[in-house]
This record gives sequence, C-alpha cells and structure tokens, in this order.
Amino acid sequence: MPFKRTARTFSRCLTAPKSLTWMVFGKTLAGFFLGVAVSVGSLLVGVIGYGTSASSPALLVLSLLACGMCFSCLGILAGSMPSEAPGNFMTVLNFVCPPLLLMSVIFMPPGGDARLWARGLVAISPLSYAHDLLRRSTGLAAFLSWWLDLPVLLLYAATCFSLAAWILNPSRLRA
Repeated sequence: MPFKRTARTFSRCLTAPKSLTWMVFGKTLAGFFLGVAVSVGSLLVGVIGYGTSASSPALLVLSLLACGMCFSCLGILAGSMPSEAPGNFMTVLNFVCPPLLLMSVIFMPPGGDARLWARGLVAISPLSYAHDLLRRSTGLAAFLSWWLDLPVLLLYAATCFSLAAWILNPSRLRA
C-alpha cells in the first residue's frame, strides 16, 4: 500500500469496480501466499537437511496456514498507515516486529520464574501462539492447547484485517 500511494496509483485502485475490502483481501492473500511459500521452503530445509519430522502433519499444515494469515494481516495493518513514503512503513515495522519477537515464548517461556507482567506480555504476542502451534505439530512440548492457539491467531488476523480496512476507508477520511 505505501508503494501504491507513492506511485499515485492507490486512488486509481479505489475507483475500480471492486470494494475496498476485496482490495485489502487481495493484498492480504498475496502476503499470505508469500509467507506460506517461504515457510514451506524453510520446512523443507529442516526435513531434508536435518531430519525433522512432523508428529501431526495435519496440525502442521493448519499451523502454517493460520500463521501465514495472521502475520499477513499484521503486515497489511502496518502498511495501511497513512503515509506517502514507504520508509515510514518500514520504521513502524522496526518498532513492532522486534518487540513481538522479544516478548514471545521464544525468549520468555510461560513457566518458570517469569514475572506476572512478563507472562502478560507473552500472552499479547501472536508469535507466542504461532510458536506453540508449530512446537506441538513437530512433537515438542507445547505450553498451551492447540484449540486455544488457533482461535487466537485467527482473532488476531480478523482484528488486523478489520483495522486495516477501516484505516484505508476513504469515506472515513472525508468525514
């Protein structure tokens, strides 16, 4: 979206005979397919190169799809920031992505000597739920159950998508 605004093609896209929601959904799907393709490539390296196996292939596929949609919607939300310069979009991502990584279960496992505020931060990060789903699908011990991880990821995706569509809505800007 920032590149479309820079090239002055965003307003042209809005005049096309399709709704803004479908346009945002198309951008989300493009990010989703790219994210899943990169994840499958990384997964193949792990399976072929390191002998990693999935104890639950169906859960692994479901995990990749849910994670891909969640983080694609998060990217669309970051890209919907009203700005003409793509560099502003990257600046926002630099302030969002590292904290999401650092406050996930990757660095702060929920058990052990973590303080209550740290466990609250872990619960906020969608990466915690994605990591938990992927651990469970490869047979490693998970911290939460999959039936909690999956809806939380889908809720994050729906929230980010709705916010992005609302931010990009030109009638909201005119009012």
